Amino acid sequence: MTTLPEQFKTQHLHGVWPAIPLPWREDDSLDAGLLREMVRRYRAAGVAGVYTTGTDGELSALDFDDFKVMVDAFASSVQEVGLPAQVGCTWLHTKGVLERVQYAVDRGIRAVQIAPPFWTELNDMELTRFFATLSERFPDIAVIHYNIAKARFLHGSDYARILPHAPTLVGSKHTGGSVSEIIGCVTDAPSMHHFVVDGQAMPGAMLGAKGIYSFTANLNPVWAVEFFAACARGDAHEAARRKLLEARFFDAWGGTWGEVTASQSLAKMATRCGVAPEITLRVRAPYLEGTKAQVDALRALLDGEFRELRYEVQSG
Repeated sequence: MTTLPEQFKTQHLHGVWPAIPLPWREDDSLDAGLLREMVRRYRAAGVAGVYTTGTDGELSALDFDDFKVMVDAFASSVQEVGLPAQVGCTWLHTKGVLERVQYAVDRGIRAVQIAPPFWTELNDMELTRFFATLSERFPDIAVIHYNIAKARFLHGSDYARILPHAPTLVGSKHTGGSVSEIIGCVTDAPSMHHFVVDGQAMPGAMLGAKGIYSFTANLNPVWAVEFFAACARGDAHEAARRKLLEARFFDAWGGTWGEVTASQSLAKMATRCGVAPEITLRVRAPYLEGTKAQVDALRALLDGEFRELRYEVQSG
């Protein structure tokens, strides 16, 4: 009998999933209306799904009350347009993770993306117990591991050890390391759907990755979908062309960042110039937010050498 996590994996866990930045108003409250509109625009662009409360979704800046407000708005938005979704439920201890998962599940979310508690690195036994607890508590919810170094970077051999105890662990987000790490994940844990981030889309797809969790999709979701489609079908010429264009773009844009280096701050600037021109640049302190001058510099790049990456929001 096919389990619900397995169904989510095979039906939805592939392709391009934008990492949605949260739209704050100037008073630090969530702009639920704009979040709903952003979800609608991603859906129209043809992405496979959307997720929030990763790094660009400011997971570490939301206390539980903030988290609940966000989930209420996000869950209703994705359900309204029929778009697969994940909610990031990372926290500093297991109880906090379980509280967040339970709240998301109660609002209809069927998949969660989680990095294990990271203040002190977990050992092998603690790590296995963490994922086993999620499977026991939520046997019908798909779990995607946010594989990030600050929470202990996992290799394919780690997944192979954990999976017998955690059947709901169906996917991973590979955020760094060498390309050989993807090979290890695909060979040692083939039952999982492993994703990469934008910079590894081309080699990742050719080595068996099923999709990308994408920053670039905030700038231009249609371009990101077309990029991964070229990678997935093995069109090496087009995939390489887009990969090189994206690499040149990030090199050029990086020269305009100055002291603003937090990923969530950069995501707000990209989104302002892409899928949601209405979004404020506000991020939760202590991180520096982008400036109008930096947004203007980004727009100048998009109006110049990188016109291919420009995105026009469709009205209606």
